[in-house]
Amino acid sequence: MEMAAIILKILLIILFMGLLVMTFLMFGAVACDLFKIIRNRKYGRKRKEEK
Repeated sequence: MEMAAIILKILLIILFMGLLVMTFLMFGAVACDLFKIIRNRKYGRKRKEEK
């Protein structure tokens, strides 16, 4: 019984860590997309002003 409990705890920790990593990756992807959009808008305005 004790071994099963230890294995379950380890699995729960691994799942929790996996979820944390996934959420961090999602936030990173969203941040990168927002950064690209902001940069594109700034460059777009500069290009329009030059024309």
